[in-house]
Amino acid sequence: MPDTPLTDQQLTDIEQRARAATSGPWEPYPDYGPYFHANTSGEYLRGVGDINFGVGEQAEADETFVRHARQDVDALLAYVARLQQQRKFLLDQLAKRDAESGRGDKALREFLTDPDTVPAEACGKCKQPFDDADARFDGKAQKAGTPYCRRCVDLCHDNEIADHRCVICA
Repeated sequence: MPDTPLTDQQLTDIEQRARAATSGPWEPYPDYGPYFHANTSGEYLRGVGDINFGVGEQAEADETFVRHARQDVDALLAYVARLQQQRKFLLDQLAKRDAESGRGDKALREFLTDPDTVPAEACGKCKQPFDDADARFDGKAQKAGTPYCRRCVDLCHDNEIADHRCVICA
């Protein structure tokens, strides 16, 4: 299973294929043969076609997967659309908050943005690119082999709360 997010074009392609496919649910329809599957929920039979999954446990799992694919793809596309709307809303709220206060929730904003835009060599907390030239105690250079910049480590160690826990201290 790929671990990279879908592009807008990939989502559009999936939506177009889903709209073009026979609506579901797809069920076995033995009147047309032992392997014929169709949507029998409407007034007319809408066929998907002959699908011979074979026999055995794996064949049953494959048949179940295919029979539910029609509904599952629609449900997943709707869920992705909802998540995209929520993401847009949160980014808009962060932008308003940034405009009002002059400072924003940078880490949250960067988490919600496209992960392809975060540099590979960046701080694991603030996501800013490491800058080896900035070796101040609170600079942007990488702190001694940790996945964090010197600034985030410095901010963490400045905390005076006794039960303080964060991604650096944990």
